[in-house]
Amino acid sequence: MTGLFSEVFLSALLFGAVTAAIPLLLAGLGEQMSEKAGVLNIGIEGMMLAGAYLGFVGAFYSGSLWLGFLTGAAGGVAVALVMALLCVRIGLNQIVIGIALTLGLEGLTALLHHFQFS
Repeated sequence: MTGLFSEVFLSALLFGAVTAAIPLLLAGLGEQMSEKAGVLNIGIEGMMLAGAYLGFVGAFYSGSLWLGFLTGAAGGVAVALVMALLCVRIGLNQIVIGIALTLGLEGLTALLHHFQFS
């Protein structure tokens, strides 16, 4: 039990926690900005899913890390544009659309991953 809390383990745990927290902190910062603009963005997890999946697929098939970054950003922007179109322009409920986008993209990315890489 004394080996569990060794210096190496604790430093690796701290490094992993900080590394995993950075994307969530950036998403939270974006959510805070949209909240100040008056948009309740519940679908931010769906935007992260679309960006992560498309970024992986873009980098995997092209072999270029930069193209992966660009396709990931394009995926997140595309979902954000759908959210903005439905909520701001058409005037639909922001909570319902955000939850629908998150659940729909969670299923869609899992389905696409299963068919492409299984």
